[in-house]
Amino acid sequence: MKKRSKWKYSLLTFFVKLISLLPLWFFYIISEMIYFVGYHLIGYRKEIVTNNLVSSFPEKTESEINKIRKQFYRNFCDWLVESVKGQTMRKNNFLKRVKVVEGMDIVNELLSRHKNIVMMAAHLFNWEWLCITPEYYPDNVQVVTVYQPASNIEYTDVQNRLRSRFGISAVSMNRILPSVVRNHQNDRLSIYYLFADQSPPAHNPFWTTFLNRETSFFMGGEKIASKFGYAVVYLDMKRKRRGRYEVAFKLISENAKDTAHFEITSKYARILEEHIKRHPDNWLWSHRRWKRTRPKNIPIY
Repeated sequence: MKKRSKWKYSLLTFFVKLISLLPLWFFYIISEMIYFVGYHLIGYRKEIVTNNLVSSFPEKTESEINKIRKQFYRNFCDWLVESVKGQTMRKNNFLKRVKVVEGMDIVNELLSRHKNIVMMAAHLFNWEWLCITPEYYPDNVQVVTVYQPASNIEYTDVQNRLRSRFGISAVSMNRILPSVVRNHQNDRLSIYYLFADQSPPAHNPFWTTFLNRETSFFMGGEKIASKFGYAVVYLDMKRKRRGRYEVAFKLISENAKDTAHFEITSKYARILEEHIKRHPDNWLWSHRRWKRTRPKNIPIY
């Protein structure tokens, strides 16, 4: 495993924290500048975004695709600057900007019965600001977010500083199972955030039709929940306007052991698909989501 460079991490941390002290309104001026350069001059991943949108929404006109694409890039640039500002933003400011509007009663009821929860999340803007959500849970709940390490280890660690500011433990996806087992054995009431919407390994067994294309999904959330009999909740996040977000929780299963194989992942895919159709600029289109094709021996579910 590649080791983190201490001096690179220290320098990056210092720079990010220093910049993050600037007021949020100033960051949105920076966001507009990044948008102009990234979209109009450089065209950052523009071909990937366009192909993803056209393939996902064949019924939309070129003008409609362009409108979605432009708003996506604006949201993406806001995500970049908000992630920096979030490194030092105060708790009260976060709580004003990230509101739980639906399903908190579902989560509280599960936790009151000492049910551990797998939260099936997605890369909906601004998913990094989910760092504040432990403030909505009881103090005895451990919240763990599972991340996929980036090629730049120093960048990953700086991002994890934001994710863990208010009590979340950030655990790499290749280390999550031992963490779950340890918490389970110690009877530690826990919530696990898993982002299952990126492209999984080629051997992944679950494929379905998603946004008009054959698509595979990570099975980790379903496997963990089924193995231990955890509840599964879909975590929805929606951008209302610049710097303002709404979070909703939707029950998928009270006990994943009682569900059929692939049922959890299939329900997650359907709920996410409906969200994207309603708010198409709110998802991470710049990701190479459909870079793999389905092996002939794996069926579509």
